[in-house]
Amino acid sequence: VARRVVAGTISPALAEHNRRDCGVFVPQFGDQLIVSCRQYDLDQFLQAHPRWKSVHTKRRNVASVLACFRWAAEEELIASCPYRSPRSLRGLIAETRRPATPDEFHALMRAGSQPFRLALLFLYRTGCRTCEMRELVWDWVHLDNRHPHLSLAKHKNSRRTGRPRIVGLDPLTVRLLRAMYRTRDRTKPHVFLNCFDQPWTKDSLCHHIRRLAERIGLDQGVATRVTCYCLRHKYACDGVEAGFTEEQIAHQLGNSAPVVRMVY
Repeated sequence: VARRVVAGTISPALAEHNRRDCGVFVPQFGDQLIVSCRQYDLDQFLQAHPRWKSVHTKRRNVASVLACFRWAAEEELIASCPYRSPRSLRGLIAETRRPATPDEFHALMRAGSQPFRLALLFLYRTGCRTCEMRELVWDWVHLDNRHPHLSLAKHKNSRRTGRPRIVGLDPLTVRLLRAMYRTRDRTKPHVFLNCFDQPWTKDSLCHHIRRLAERIGLDQGVATRVTCYCLRHKYACDGVEAGFTEEQIAHQLGNSAPVVRMVY
């Protein structure tokens, strides 16, 4: 994994996911020879972890295992990859995250810590992905131009397009970022820091909102729980209600195609 990061074929964040997911797979099947590997191993791997309920989580964990074996086959460390995608995951449609409701947003803002509220308000006002918020650094923030914007060098389609993603900012977000810039820690390049003055990670952000939602009762009696990514879909829904076209919304969200999927 470290060699692939140095070569630039995968990002450090993806490398960390692969390392962690394979660390779950290895104790269960790592002591057998390649010739003893069977497709049934992946089915047992999924069945051994019933806490993985979403299709996205199951596919990500399986993909991490497959990526390591396929890389070993490409490097001729093994003859071929002994596994393929499990049949049980084929044809399954990942659940689309619903938009957050205004009541959920205001409840999280009232109960959350200040660093979390800043991140939450930014996501609510810009429609950025949570990974874009976590990786945002001050060098990508342009507030003194005639049109204040973010120039995201790293985003979902950066490897494919080779260009930064431009995110327009409304006056409230500009005032927020300017206030944060005046009080920032100059030794920290990241814009959004957690309560420990460290950049948010995917796990820390997920655990924070989950604990907060459970404490204030947002997880009680709901079919699907609220997540930070729900604010992105809320932003898209608000854009449709305001009369913007799908192309305009897709451009602001950074989608590669002018199609916006929403769940009301």
